[in-house]
Amino acid sequence: MMAATDRLRMIYFRRMGVRIGAAQYKTYLTADGKCFILDFWPFPKCRGNITGHDCFDALVSYARAMGRLITR
Repeated sequence: MMAATDRLRMIYFRRMGVRIGAAQYKTYLTADGKCFILDFWPFPKCRGNITGHDCFDALVSYARAMGRLITR
């Protein structure tokens, strides 16, 4: 049975206050804090110039700061 804490979450990425992308992820606190990225997208007008890499790095940093297990 899925715990109430094992829920789908969404995060927006911002650069200088402007949303540049988003991701949906799910963490399983009932399974050692594993974090699964379900959907990830830099917004079309912001793509290029390593924006996707920056967004992904921000997501990894955020997840690790929250104590989630995420690897590349």
